[in-house]
Amino acid sequence: MAAWLLLVWMALWGRADLAVVAGGIVVIALTYLATRFPALPVSPGRIGPVALARALGAFVADLVVSSAVIGWYALRGAKAVRGGIVGVRFRSTSDVMLIMVANSISLRPGSLVLEVHRAESLLYVHAMPVHDRAGAERVRNEVLETERRLMRVFGRPLEKEAP
Repeated sequence: MAAWLLLVWMALWGRADLAVVAGGIVVIALTYLATRFPALPVSPGRIGPVALARALGAFVADLVVSSAVIGWYALRGAKAVRGGIVGVRFRSTSDVMLIMVANSISLRPGSLVLEVHRAESLLYVHAMPVHDRAGAERVRNEVLETERRLMRVFGRPLEKEAP
């Protein structure tokens, strides 16, 4: 990651002389020190490769489907699109799991995490299209399914999955 950031730094300056490279290394080191996240409490041996492949496949499928749906609504015009805000309560109380699910949801076209209540394991998601209660329930189930998939990938070390 640091090498990639250094390449971007040099591209921004438009040259690769000693001062730019040294300055980039200093800025990257300071950035890493200032933004260091805690280590993920999962050992690499606990990650299920089959569950990881399924989760990645489902994520890519979600991206394709949601892109197509949002594209369809974009072609139909703004009046056809209706969104909704859906509250989703997680089974997991893990901060790490909450972050992973929130990031996964936010990366999908047509959905955005608006608010996170960490203490209550509650996530508020704005999603499109949501036309009625059934649509809101569909969004809630999709978010919970994302949580289930991620819990399976990491071998549920952070929280025991509810039945």
